[in-house]
Amino acid sequence: MKKISTAALLLLCAIGFAQDDDKKPNITVSPYYLWSEPTQYGLSFELNYSGIAGLEGSSSILNVGYGTMTYDAPGINDAPGINEVDGDGYVIELGSRGYFNKKDSGVYSQNTLAYGNIKFEESGQKGTYSYFSFFSPTVGYKFKFGENLSIDPSVGVQWVIQMKGSGFVDNKNVDEWAGRFGIKVGYTF
Repeated sequence: MKKISTAALLLLCAIGFAQDDDKKPNITVSPYYLWSEPTQYGLSFELNYSGIAGLEGSSSILNVGYGTMTYDAPGINDAPGINEVDGDGYVIELGSRGYFNKKDSGVYSQNTLAYGNIKFEESGQKGTYSYFSFFSPTVGYKFKFGENLSIDPSVGVQWVIQMKGSGFVDNKNVDEWAGRFGIKVGYTF
């Protein structure tokens, strides 16, 4: 997974430096919080092509986050019923964003490819939940304050393809659809 995220970052940097001096895209770096299943905290990188003819109002997005999730595990520790187990791991998303006003602010829609891996441990028992998603439409509004500061609230949904769980994680207690509500506070370079 490190190789994929490194390659994606190198691609974003190469695109950013391969442009003419008068048509440079700008990069926004944002810490973000995304309430979803799993919840994410991390850094978002947005490469905006606002100064390039034919690409106005479009951006590439890379989100690298720490994911947390509560899994409803049946029968852990020989206890009857459902026990909640907390897990953590990582989530990586790569996608594109389109602004409706052809600038780098205002109303936008985006979609990302996502991979997440969350590990759980409870009383010596371990489990892993992994997923892949290619359908996570999101709409939002990017508020710009001056040239560099922005606040970016968003709402969306994500459909996940669950990979076979390991350990006590059987994926039966996880929905394939997850709502997404997020906020980013960014600085543009």
